[in-house]
Amino acid sequence: MRPLSNPSIQTGTILTLAEIKAAVETFDRGETNVFDALDAIIVAVEAHQAAMARSVQRKDRHRDAA
Repeated sequence: MRPLSNPSIQTGTILTLAEIKAAVETFDRGETNVFDALDAIIVAVEAHQAAMARSVQRKDRHRDAA
């Protein structure tokens, strides 16, 4: 039986949330300004979206090969 989801996707999502939380915490401590915090969040989200797109492309290639 195949798992319903990919553990690496779940791990990537958790790491992305951790990066966002870290950016918010550095802003809350006053170690960074709002623009740098927002930039860090945007970078983390875009990296996650790119990883998800690569994952979908791999699944499609495997499906086409079968």
